[in-house]
Amino acid sequence: MTPEFPLEDNYADVLRKAQRGWGVSDLEICRQASLQPRAWAALLEGRAEEAPLRAVAGVLHL
Repeated sequence: MTPEFPLEDNYADVLRKAQRGWGVSDLEICRQASLQPRAWAALLEGRAEEAPLRAVAGVLHL
């Protein structure tokens, strides 16, 4: 039987895994990246924008 989930991570999966790995809360990511919580939520929902991604990448050491 074939798995019913994707075997590869998308960028939102990578963000979530890095967040868990570093033990950083949503609010702390927003604070350190100078993002509004809705911008962080948009990234996690798959709505990528370059500037917020770059800011979050720095916080999460990506």
